[in-house]
Amino acid sequence: MGTKKIINDIAEIQIDVRRLDLDAFENMKDQWDNLHKQSSADPLFLSWEWQHNWWQTFASELGLELFLLGVYDKENCLLGLAPCYKTTTKIGNAINIKRLQFIGNCFNGPPTVRTEYLDFIVNKEFEYIITKALFDYIKNEGHWDEFVIQDLDSNSYTYAFINKNKAHINTHLRVIKTITSYQVDTQQDFNTYIANLGKNTRKHLYKRRNFLNNLGKVTLKQADKNNLDDFFQTLNMLHKMRWGKNVFSDNRLRFHKCLAKQLMENNQVRFNILSLDDIPIAARINYRVNKHEYAIQSGINDKLNKKLSLGILLTGYMIENTMIDGLHVYDFLAGGGKKEDYKHYMATSNRKLVTLQLINKRYLQYLYRLNDLFRRI
Repeated sequence: MGTKKIINDIAEIQIDVRRLDLDAFENMKDQWDNLHKQSSADPLFLSWEWQHNWWQTFASELGLELFLLGVYDKENCLLGLAPCYKTTTKIGNAINIKRLQFIGNCFNGPPTVRTEYLDFIVNKEFEYIITKALFDYIKNEGHWDEFVIQDLDSNSYTYAFINKNKAHINTHLRVIKTITSYQVDTQQDFNTYIANLGKNTRKHLYKRRNFLNNLGKVTLKQADKNNLDDFFQTLNMLHKMRWGKNVFSDNRLRFHKCLAKQLMENNQVRFNILSLDDIPIAARINYRVNKHEYAIQSGINDKLNKKLSLGILLTGYMIENTMIDGLHVYDFLAGGGKKEDYKHYMATSNRKLVTLQLINKRYLQYLYRLNDLFRRI
């Protein structure tokens, strides 16, 4: 049955893979959005807004070369995208290599903003054909030494395709890292959700609300387009109190300000500040896209009271609001806390994200194999 479907698909469509320039990238939002809706690609991180803003913000500073591929049928309809770029880097300060990777992260390079669930954007009806065509083009026309695929969902079609050895003929595949991202199923009643939490987690996420209310007047404010800059300033101030530095600065601040202003037009930003007697004590910026809320960054005053875990308390308010508003998922994303990996205590599910490295050049394959051998000894 599956084989027949693939054969029929190949017979029905004629496809053309094209390398697109910056002008095409800047003017293809409508096409991108239409394809995105027909794909399994992540709603936020692989949206045109996130990808284009990342490119505008970081590409010039980092000296990146756009390698954006589009797959079109004979009617010039966009069926697939590979939002990638190339950069030249060094291994051991000696060997220059041309690295291909997805727009959104800079592997082993300067910090940008964290982008997860990276992948191709492919029309679900033609996943095999489009994915194979993109890998074939990348292999034959890409002129790269290694292809780093960072934070790929291990349940994705692309991950399965790679592991069936269709994507890396004559290349060496390495698994660099595996991490976990955590989610809450918000298609449930909040009382049911907290009832299923551990005793200690339930205390800090919900029951400490009464303790906080006894300390003074508690308010939860939501940013709008008129006070967005002030909210970012407050977020940075609170983050600095806990971590000793701003959460967003320079290009990272510019990226999120620009993105938040765009997403706010469609009510896709949840930027909350929790205050006690009108003094901010915790803040969090989240993005909401396609019934999915992404927990991006937070800042808290961790010196207010030892009994309060203000970051978890604010998260409780925000999870409750996603349930009230009819969203499907609250996504903590990957990464841990200051003292412990607190997210898994609040999550109802998780996803494994894998960073893969496809090595093209023969001498690099030999060097990496040798390196991996010595690391195991």
